[in-house]
Amino acid sequence: MGIDVYPGRSYFISKNILSVNGEEISSKYFIICTGSLPTIPPIETLQNVPYLTNENFWDQDELPLRTLIMGAGPIGIELGQALSRLGSEIYIATRSDTILKKEDDEIAFEMKKILMDEGLKFLNNIHIKQFEKDGSQIIVQYDKNGTTVELVVDAVLVAIGRKPNIAVLDLKNAGVEYKKEGIIVNDELKTTTENIYACGDVIGKYLFTHAASYYAEIAVNNILKMEKITISQIVMPWVTFTDPEIAHVGMTEKEAREKFVDINILHVDATLDRFRTENATKGFIKIILDKNDTIIGAHALGAHAGEYIQNLTLAMQHNITIQQLSRTIYPYPTFSEIVKKAFSRYLRTKT
Repeated sequence: MGIDVYPGRSYFISKNILSVNGEEISSKYFIICTGSLPTIPPIETLQNVPYLTNENFWDQDELPLRTLIMGAGPIGIELGQALSRLGSEIYIATRSDTILKKEDDEIAFEMKKILMDEGLKFLNNIHIKQFEKDGSQIIVQYDKNGTTVELVVDAVLVAIGRKPNIAVLDLKNAGVEYKKEGIIVNDELKTTTENIYACGDVIGKYLFTHAASYYAEIAVNNILKMEKITISQIVMPWVTFTDPEIAHVGMTEKEAREKFVDINILHVDATLDRFRTENATKGFIKIILDKNDTIIGAHALGAHAGEYIQNLTLAMQHNITIQQLSRTIYPYPTFSEIVKKAFSRYLRTKT
């Protein structure tokens, strides 16, 4: 494609000069998209055991009989359920009693019930103190209500979050400011240095492949074109690939109640005919409207939730009304028909 690629360690010498393996490359503009790395907790003895992250997890060629997963976010929950179904005994350690903290509370609560029914064990409100290798096994000591408890496992997966991959970039030489979550950017993805942009995981906003790809398009557009695109214009959906899937766009109910005095909640269980024929009736869709019946959030737990959430993302992005959605013809029987049902049932209550 005519793109010059320079493998190796890179760091800024100034806002217009980057060093790559000792070679200086000058440019009018830069886009920083160096991604993120697993966050490793400051437990000194963790370094004494062969712990896993979502990066080296895929190098395993044997199933651990017992696995401790640190963290109950999307990575921990997805991999925990997969390992459990393959036959590993799963312990998920959290510092609270909730999982998937960015999800709607009702969605997270139901997903936790499903996982517990499948046999995953949650170690809630604990503080891990120490790791010790004992042959092929790992002894974990944790504090629970002031009492030290030991747990013996065969693998430890660290999944407590991600951090921006910026340690070796020498951003200070270019005047680029950052914080713990990532590089600071404005609404046009411009950093604190006029000619340097950043996108993807490294800015810490949405740590998703589809977000990085779309934000890269925005950064390139804003460098090359006069007409600027701002990230605040974008409605960002995401999906957690558990079984059943979790899909999310916009505000949670808690966020909506904090911002608006009046909201309406639409709730339809996954019991429509297509869900029944697929024997996939676990879950529901939940749509949040403001007092003017504008969609401000949507959340789904169920089969193919990541597919039909796009109906609602499109509606939010382009201000499509719930009346228009309710009058749209959805083929029968499909999973996405649940979206139409939610709005048609709600509108009948208003007539």
